[in-house]
Amino acid sequence: MNDVCEIIIVRHGETIANKTGILQGHLDTALSETGILQADAVARRLKKQHFDIVYCSDLERAMTTAEKIAVFHPDLKIIPSPELREWNLGDLQGRLYNELINEYPEIMGAFKKDNDIPFVPGGESSEAFHQRIVSFFDRIAAENTGKRVLLVTHGGVMQRILLHTTGHINGNNIRPLCANASLSVFKYKSGKWQLITWNDTAHLENIEMQHYPYLPPLFFYLTIVTHTKHSVNMDIFHITHINKIKKTTLRVIVFEISKIKELKFCSS
Repeated sequence: MNDVCEIIIVRHGETIANKTGILQGHLDTALSETGILQADAVARRLKKQHFDIVYCSDLERAMTTAEKIAVFHPDLKIIPSPELREWNLGDLQGRLYNELINEYPEIMGAFKKDNDIPFVPGGESSEAFHQRIVSFFDRIAAENTGKRVLLVTHGGVMQRILLHTTGHINGNNIRPLCANASLSVFKYKSGKWQLITWNDTAHLENIEMQHYPYLPPLFFYLTIVTHTKHSVNMDIFHITHINKIKKTTLRVIVFEISKIKELKFCSS
């Protein structure tokens, strides 16, 4: 691993603004009670991991999450990094998501799709945001060859890192999102990036996850695999009325129709 830089990225825990549907951007907001539990959980997940250096957005929600992790790594100093702040959304910050999605549909849509937003009232363009993140991400990777780096940052930042390392999402598809206090891992070698892990939330299994009313409902897919003499057919149906499911995968092998071999629920 001497010529590889491994970067573990943690998104901050849930905030009160996350819970109430307020757009944060550069606003300095605190973790909610659930967010504190999430930060404690990710800290325990990482307590036996070795890190050579820790960079963190200097906003409170990220710093609090990083400080929870640092409890198990007392020799590490957290480096507050304004470059890792969330997208500066200027005049939109502090307002309700539901209001903004009608007033600024293109800007709000950029959280899910690779839309170019050249102007944000009082804030930074999507390109300026992207370049801020990419230049920092590439620089710390080049400076920390052979080391393991921990970053604590924000959801929008993680989307820019994903775009930089894996490319644009095709057509009308939606970007993969990452949950509060999730883990993602990237490796950098000889000027090339590799995504290793995205949105690992195994450590949050016993924490009640908030389902935000201002976001579209979670989609679940019902996949029916049918076996015939000459082929295997797969039919996929959207199920939108399920609000919550404890396990992301549920297999039902016993089924009256003999040709159906497997019934599977998969969360999007």
